[in-house]
Parts: sequence; C-alpha cells; structure tokens
Amino acid sequence: MAGIDYIENLDHNSFALNAPSLSPNDIYQKITDRIIKSVKESNGDWKQEWDSNTLYHPVFLRPTSYATKKPYRGINVIMLKTGNPLTIFKNPYFLTKDQIKDKKGRLKPRAEPYPVVYFTTLYKFEHEQEEKELTTYKRQEMLEHLKINGYDVKHFEILVKTIPVLKEYIVYNGIDVEGIDFKLDQLTEIEKAKLGYIPPKKEREEDERNPIAELIIKNFPKNSAKIRHGADDAYYSPITDVVSMPNYNNFHTSDSYYSTLFHEMIHSTGHEKRLNRSLKNKYGSVEYAKEELIAEFGAVFLSAQAGILWKTQKNHASYLKNWLLTLQFMGEDNKLLMRAASQAQKSVDYLLQLNEQNEPKFYDFLKEKKEDFIVDVEKIKHKRKPLKTVQLANPISINVAEQLSKPGTKKIDKVSRERTDKNSAAFLKQQRKHKVVKRYDIANKDLSIFLGKLEIKPKESLVATIAGKQGSGKTRFAFRFIDALAQQYKVAHITMEEHKDSDLYWQKADLYYRGKNTLHNTDIYSLNNISELDKIILEHDVIVIDSFAKLKELDNKLEIDTHLRKKYDGKLFLIVFQQTSDGKMRGGSKSAFDGDCIFYVEKSPDFKKHYVYTDKNRYQNRNLEELHYNIYTGKLTPIVLNNTKEISNLQEVEF
Repeated sequence: MAGIDYIENLDHNSFALNAPSLSPNDIYQKITDRIIKSVKESNGDWKQEWDSNTLYHPVFLRPTSYATKKPYRGINVIMLKTGNPLTIFKNPYFLTKDQIKDKKGRLKPRAEPYPVVYFTTLYKFEHEQEEKELTTYKRQEMLEHLKINGYDVKHFEILVKTIPVLKEYIVYNGIDVEGIDFKLDQLTEIEKAKLGYIPPKKEREEDERNPIAELIIKNFPKNSAKIRHGADDAYYSPITDVVSMPNYNNFHTSDSYYSTLFHEMIHSTGHEKRLNRSLKNKYGSVEYAKEELIAEFGAVFLSAQAGILWKTQKNHASYLKNWLLTLQFMGEDNKLLMRAASQAQKSVDYLLQLNEQNEPKFYDFLKEKKEDFIVDVEKIKHKRKPLKTVQLANPISINVAEQLSKPGTKKIDKVSRERTDKNSAAFLKQQRKHKVVKRYDIANKDLSIFLGKLEIKPKESLVATIAGKQGSGKTRFAFRFIDALAQQYKVAHITMEEHKDSDLYWQKADLYYRGKNTLHNTDIYSLNNISELDKIILEHDVIVIDSFAKLKELDNKLEIDTHLRKKYDGKLFLIVFQQTSDGKMRGGSKSAFDGDCIFYVEKSPDFKKHYVYTDKNRYQNRNLEELHYNIYTGKLTPIVLNNTKEISNLQEVEF
C-alpha cells in the first residue's frame, strides 16, 4: 500500500513495538477513530498554529523518522498531524523509545505518543505433523526450516503461506526529547527541502512566489494535464484533460494559489491514462467523498514538500463539510481513510517522479546547485489589481466547453517542445514508468496461483482456452472459474452444451457456485443467434463460452483472435474446446492456439484425479510443469522435493 513502509525480517524488540498487540482491523479502526475525533473537535474550523503574518522561529511541515531521515508518507502523515492539515512542527523528527535511549536522550514528562503503522510479512508453513509447522516473521528462518525438513526452497511460494500483516509502533516528537542535538540550525538546503522547512519571517511576504513549488511544477511529468490560466474557477476536466486556474494575482496569497493548483493536479492523476481512478462520481456518494479526500490529502503532501503553510483552497467550513460527508462512510468502511491516503501518496509520487531512492525529480536541481541554491522567481508588486474572490466550481467539472468559451477567458501559449519519437524504446519506457498494470483479483487462491497474474488489458482482451476430451471435467473447471471471478466482476456464462434451464446445469451450479456474489454477478445465456453475442460481451467483464464449437455453429466464420480478442478492450474470455478421441479440436485447431493462456485437461480413470495443466501462459512466472490444478478438489497438486508428501491449504497472498 503506497505510503506505508514495508519492513521485513523485523526484530520486534529493537523496533520498540511498545504498543499493545492489535489486529489489522483494530488498527484501521484506531486510525479512523483518531481522525473522526479530530474533525468533530474542530467545531467547524481547524485552528492554525501560527500567526498569519509572522513566524518568529523556523518550522517544518514534513514529519520525518530521525533514525532513517526519511519523511513519513501517506496515512502516517495524517496521523502524526493528528488529523489537522494545518499542523506545523518546531522539530520535524520522530523517534521510538529505544532510539531515544540509543542516542543517550530522555523523554520529557507527559510526552505525547504518536502511533505509526507499517506492513511486515508473516510466513506460515503448515504440515500434517504439528512439530514440523512453523510461523515466523523471518524469511531466512523459514528457508532453513524447509531445508532441514527435506523441501526444495525453489518451491517456497507454493509451500509457504505468505501473510501481509499491518502493525503499529509508537514514536515521540523531538520537541519532547532532551539530551539530543538534532542540529536543526545546520541543515543543508536539500535537507531543508526534504523536511518542508519554512524560515522565520518578521513580515510575511504573501505575494512572493515559492521557489520549491515552482520547481515541483516545472518537473511535473511530460504527460501531465495541461494547465490553463485565466479561468473564473479552479477545476479539472477529465474530458479535455485540462486544469483550469484563475490567474496568479487573483489569489489572496501565493500559498492559496499553489495549494489550489496542487489539489486540481492530484485530481488529474486519476485520468485513465495515468492512475485510472473513477472521476465521474455523483456528489454525496462514497466514491465522490473518497476522491475529494485523495485530492485534499495529496494537496497537503505536495504543499508540505514545497514548504507551504497549507490552507485548503476552500474555506475551512466548506472543507470540513467534505470531511463530515466522509464521516458517514468511515463508519461503514474503516479502511476508507487508509485507501484515500494511499491513493493520494501514489498520486504525489507520480507527479514528483520519484527515482529508485524515492527522491523527487526536482531534487536533482537542488543537488546541482548545492549550497548556492537560487531560483529566479516572479515577485508580484504590492500595488496589485483589486483581488477578485474566486468561487470554486465542482473540482471535477465535466461540462467545460462553456467555461472555456467564456468572454475574457485567457489561454496560455503552447510551449514548444522538441519532437519526440513515440516509437522509440526510450519514449515508450518513460511512458511506462508510472503505468499502473491492473490485474484480475481472483478470489480462489489456488486458482489464482494456477492462472497467474492475469492482466486487465487496456487495449484488446485476454483469452484463455481449455481443451479436453469428453467427460474430462473441463465444464466443471469453467464453473469453478466463474465462481472465483464473479466475486469481483460481472460474468457472462454462454452455455451451449448444457442449456441454462436444464437440470444438468443447475446440478453443477448448486455444487460450484459457493461465493456470496456468484449468483448476483453471473448472467447465463444459451444463444440462438450470433447477433446477441456483441451486447452480452459489452455488458460483462468476464465471458465464459462453453463451447466454441457450438458457438461457431451459429457463425462458421467466427475466429477468436479477430472477433473476440482484438475487437474488445479489457475483457477476459475463457473458451472451452472439445477434443475428439484422436485429439483433434472441434471448432478448429487454429482458434484453440490463439489464446494468451492455453490449458488442457488430463483425464484419469479415477475422475477425482482429473487435473488441468498449462501448455502456454504469458502471465505465469512459475514452472508450468509443476502446476497441476485438481478439478475435483479445486486445489493445486502440491510439489515437494521427494514428491511423496501432500500439503493442504496452499495459498498465495498478494501485496
């Protein structure tokens, strides 16, 4: 999850896990309760912790681990600010009790504890002999355990259940620590930028351009939304992919300008060609509330990066209204805040173009300039035009044609850029740098491992085929496939072998449709006319066709590659083929080999031993010869070194 540290091989004692042991759900609820309390106690407004015109001491906006010197991210920023985005720190550093002790420091009386959350991994090996079972947080310990018991560590992922675990620990702010010199008066310019440093000012210059904010904007990705100034409102349109902004001198302060722009730019990262979030949400819906939280959190994170004394682009009462709208959904889903903060952090990371060290691209400029960091910025004169109060539109306005055609609306000149060869490897790699590959969430873990990381393709569709002789169980496999996919997706079952009203069909349905969403999300069709096929495919995410030979009887020109895979975008097809006794494919062998994934059923004299194996799978990184899926049990056949022992309950947990 973006914004939460992942820590492996954890030594719990050294990490000062002095908080009581909590389940992940307890932690989600604790985070939610903490934020709700902060919102309710604000009484319509959060109190800022500084004089609006004067700062007598330097302050910091980015809470940071003193041990690693890495700023906290995502929900941990919100937690350390106790839910108040206006929080500033006289000391940005946070430490655990053990870290304070190691540095020969001591806590002041009544020091306030702050919870921080992180992910770690729990490894679990189950065995029919209890003494051979092991549960540990240490991967190396698990590897040694497997070797001692005669297992090949190459099969680690199949043998060991890997469980991501959400944990929390307690930290204290440096302001509550004595005996440690944090050397805040000796920071370099890049260290100040990392900490969100704001220097002391006797008289605050609210018209002054912010050099770090300007660098951030200058280093936005090349495929970012266009920014057009001169509009009456501030809003992002996903239709035109444009952020419209009032002119800089229409804002009361430079901080208001930047926080507004950052808010709208966070919205723009949700465009389908970037991070692909849902942006066309109805006001009052949970999706609308979540997207607004993402944009607000993201604006807070970016503003802190720029050293901006953040104020939401709306007045506090309006901003609080958004929070209060969200409160009703928090009670129903205690992971809402975590997800919103995670998506916000992912959006910020996208705009900042982080490198392998998680450093923003604009840091390169600071490193080049070193201590001579100077940025030429525009200083607006004090004799400004009369300020116009900016009334903000719906942040995600869809009808922007009228807005852009208003009299007086200014358009910025196009920026000339060097021609880019869009077919070059360099260009294509850069385009993929922040691409989010969406994959199917398959509810059944054994089936998920067997099928691999199936991609939801933005262009064209993914086709899997399964072939087997009569009575091999390929139709039963299709039922298991439907049950797993229907928990998350709308599934169409085009059953041509067994009519949807037949007793044979419902005997299998009663046996295999076990998921809570299967019946609700599955539509069943027995086609009489090929013209019905297009509408069915367009209305569903997953389409199971049993069988292709029967479907082709309705149109003998039908081909998988031309009429299914390349014709539709973002669909998943499972197509059943029948093999004759001599191994030939009914419906034509050409189409049977057009699949991205090609499966066969190995038939055994004992039907309980029929299994599916893989001939080709572009999305599977495991050894195909070791993957056998038993249709009767719905389990993978376990692979161990001596191939004689069986292990049940195999499971892969995705991060």
